[in-house]
Amino acid sequence: MQASDNKLTPMELQEQEATLSRLNISRESKKEAAEINRKRSLWFTISKEQKDERRVICNNCERRMGILCRECGCIIMAKTAMSGEKCPLDKWLPIEKSKS
Repeated sequence: MQASDNKLTPMELQEQEATLSRLNISRESKKEAAEINRKRSLWFTISKEQKDERRVICNNCERRMGILCRECGCIIMAKTAMSGEKCPLDKWLPIEKSKS
């Protein structure tokens, strides 16, 4: 492209679009990676007692349908084992990792 010319050639336009596309994908990938890392940091091992306490609450809930929760659609045994998860009805909350 010449200094006096404000128009891009078809080849330059194609290169610019490809670059912008890569940048956009890169930004989205970084956002997705950050979200995955945030969620991963919320999932640590919780005690059997904590899991059992959550499961008793779910097993006695009116929204339970077999192994599933009708409110959020989760598999109760899996969700109650994840520290960062919470009941959609706020009957139990995420468990914070102790800083000891």
